Amino acid sequence: MKFLKNKVNGSFVISLDKISDKRGFFARLFCKEEFVKNSIDLRKKSKTYMKYYGVTLSSSNRKMLYVPKGCANAFQSLENNIELIYMVDHKYDPKKEKGVRYNDPAFNIKWPTKITTVSKKDKSWRYLKFKKK
Repeated sequence: MKFLKNKVNGSFVISLDKISDKRGFFARLFCKEEFVKNSIDLRKKSKTYMKYYGVTLSSSNRKMLYVPKGCANAFQSLENNIELIYMVDHKYDPKKEKGVRYNDPAFNIKWPTKITTVSKKDKSWRYLKFKKK
C-alpha cells in the first residue's frame, strides 16, 4: 500500500499494491463501483482548515481515501445502484452525528456531475459560517 499526501493535512489517498499470478490478483480492499470521495477539513487548528480534497475511487484504480478525525466525508456516486463500504473508528451514535451541506459555499466543492439525489438528512444540514484562513 502507498499512502500519498493530498491538500488536506493528515488525509491520504491510498493506492493498493496489486499482487498477481495466473489465478488473478490480491489486493487488501477495493470497491466495485466508481464514486468521488471528498475529505473536508473542519479542524480549526489545522493548516488546511476549510479546505477539501476529492478523488475518484474505482475498481480500476484501486485507490482509497483515508479521512482523519475532525474531517468530514462527502461522496458522489458516478454510477447507479452502487454498494459502498467504508470503515469508521467508532460505533455509530446518531446523537453525535454532524454534517456539512454538499453545496455549502464555504467549501465550494467541485462535483464532477450534477447533483441529482440528496438524502433528506443531508439536505437538513445548515450552511457553515466559518471564515477562511
